Amino acid sequence: MANRRFSEPFLFELRNHIPIDALISQVLTIPNKINEGNFRFLCPTCREFNAGIYRKSNLACCYSCKSRFNTIEIVMEWNQMDFVRAVEYLSPYLRKTHNAKHQEKSRSDQTDKKQVPVKIGMILKNIIPDQIKSESMSQAKAATPESTKSEKLIIERIDRIEVQLTQLMDQLQSLEKRIR
Repeated sequence: MANRRFSEPFLFELRNHIPIDALISQVLTIPNKINEGNFRFLCPTCREFNAGIYRKSNLACCYSCKSRFNTIEIVMEWNQMDFVRAVEYLSPYLRKTHNAKHQEKSRSDQTDKKQVPVKIGMILKNIIPDQIKSESMSQAKAATPESTKSEKLIIERIDRIEVQLTQLMDQLQSLEKRIR
């Protein structure tokens, strides 16, 4: 393989801006689980299920064999690649991460310009697929008095949650103003 050089800023971006937990679980598909709120995965070196991550530093560590990994090193170890191939493997994911951050920033800029409280019912309507909506409509037609009673209780609960969310949004906005 040809000897290739990468700039330090580029390698820094690869090591620090690709979330290591997403790399492990979604890209490399290393067996993993959340245990008592901690992300755990199968160590690529010793194959013990006793490795964890440090989100602040974006590093991983095995508590059994004491191996430590950054994003490049874990790709090298898991996929049995050399450094150059591992960097080339990770490069597209860095672009995806930057694109996602840019889209999120532009969304937050738009949100900052126009803060409109959204009702939870509107959010739920938008995330429920049309198929489920049509099924629920047909079920509603055949509803019994007991089910309509429970539906009313659910609607009342949603209304209370909407009020609480509005209050929390107001508190959040006042905190943001104080910070600025």
